[in-house]
Amino acid sequence: MKALLIELNCPYHGFERFQIKVKRRFNMKKNAIKLNFKNKPHKDIKCILVGRNVTNREIERFIFEFFEKNGLYSQIINWKFI
Repeated sequence: MKALLIELNCPYHGFERFQIKVKRRFNMKKNAIKLNFKNKPHKDIKCILVGRNVTNREIERFIFEFFEKNGLYSQIINWKFI
């Protein structure tokens, strides 16, 4: 898996589609998942850094817990791994 494509219904912009890259790191702990953010102009997600033994299901669960915590989970229309 290279990226996660997410489509959501934004109340300000309407339909929005974006891609979150998944980068597998071998110098991290085996089961670690970490978000990498852009600094400017907003604090958007740049990519997800994962360890060697992290499965796609764990990545999906982590990112959707993040969206649920920030109140965006109900706006997600579709997602898929590409």
